[in-house]
Amino acid sequence: MKIGVLHPGAMGSDLGQVLSVSHDVLWIGTGRSAETRERATAAGFVEAGTLPNLVTRSDVVISICPPHAAVEVAREVSVIRSAGFLYIDANSVAPGTVRGIAELFGPGVVVDATLTGAPGAENLTIWTSGGRSSEVSELFGGTRVRCRTVGDEIGQAGAFKICAGLRSKVMPAIWATLVEAAAEAGPEVEHAVRAHLYDIGYDLDREVARVAELAPKAWRWIGEMEESATTMRELGLPVGFSEAAAATYRRIANR
Repeated sequence: MKIGVLHPGAMGSDLGQVLSVSHDVLWIGTGRSAETRERATAAGFVEAGTLPNLVTRSDVVISICPPHAAVEVAREVSVIRSAGFLYIDANSVAPGTVRGIAELFGPGVVVDATLTGAPGAENLTIWTSGGRSSEVSELFGGTRVRCRTVGDEIGQAGAFKICAGLRSKVMPAIWATLVEAAAEAGPEVEHAVRAHLYDIGYDLDREVARVAELAPKAWRWIGEMEESATTMRELGLPVGFSEAAAATYRRIANR
């Protein structure tokens, strides 16, 4: 099969490399960084040159991009082709967002998908929902990427990812806010906070180091937390946690 990947960063490159063992993986290198090009070359990707060329040649197109770009990427693909292939939207977007993406295509084209785990990790898992989820499982069958089906409806995988992100993205944002608040309150307060955390089994220095590690990812997580707020609003739940996390990552990204 020919599989187009839009637009492979670290995670997309890893998925593409897994698939390239048995399939031709197409990508578009125009405008991509040298680092991304190196990953694509090492993974054996085939340069498609243009989006129309990639889309018309592919049996499957996988969209894995920053959340804020997911709808625009899908719209560009749907203008070129809206049926006769499988479109896997593997982005961290709200259920309503991915349902809107599905509406851009003909019926039965889109699979709602999302990923947990890190690039290269043995626990990398693709979670899917929609009527063609079994085809995704077949596509990754026999590889180290695990496939799990959430349900039959578009939007269910997106809802799962948003819920999972409340732990994986909101909790680090809370720690980042705690660290910054303690420092801004002054050395006496920071010392007291440090002592209290030590007493209950937490190391503030370790958490400070973890916050520093967030910086390269913060720009991408802003959009995911905004999609999280949209989901909470759809579900009638408080949006404050998600909005605060988005604001925190925006502050980290702008430093």
